Amino acid sequence: MAVVIKFLRRKYFEANLPKDIHSVVSDLKSGDVCIDVGANVGMVSEIFLSKGADVYAFEPHPDAFKKLLEVKKKYKNFIPLNQSAGITNGKMRLFLHAFHLVNSIKYSTGSSLMASKPNVVKDFVESESVCLSEFLTRFPRIRILKIDIEGYEVELIPHLIKTRALSNVDHVFVETHEKKWPDLAKITADMKQLVSESPYKDQFRWDWP
Repeated sequence: MAVVIKFLRRKYFEANLPKDIHSVVSDLKSGDVCIDVGANVGMVSEIFLSKGADVYAFEPHPDAFKKLLEVKKKYKNFIPLNQSAGITNGKMRLFLHAFHLVNSIKYSTGSSLMASKPNVVKDFVESESVCLSEFLTRFPRIRILKIDIEGYEVELIPHLIKTRALSNVDHVFVETHEKKWPDLAKITADMKQLVSESPYKDQFRWDWP
């Protein structure tokens, strides 16, 4: 039953993507490369994988990553990475949700690389950080770069713009977090302005759910 519920949840999420994003996802084919930054337990990765794409998934939370390894058993074209996608190579702290002791998996989606996120606590796990701008250069073409990282997008995306790391990326789908985190409003607006003035402005969509 759990497998069926998981499948139906994934299909519902896919069906309710914004129309043009849904079109891009539906058009994925074997050999396309997708990078899932903030993969959590792998629902979005599985959508990309089901189309035949090669998927590289970053997830620093150790318990969520164990679920990603279960997805790996089903798809040979899946590379889960227990790492943070950052702006440097090294170590980063992933701050845990206030209720992480209640249900580590359920509340793993609320963990953040930003200690100032309102619903995280001082408890953290240390993760390896991979410089994403360098990582992206491994590929001649990336069809989708999806970024959902609980506020850290305001650090990561300006870095990608300033390092001119997105020339080989067709689409960048981002969830921003300023609606539930008002202190991010200005810096998120500044980030979007930076993107709008960059050569990559047409590659971005800010309404990833």
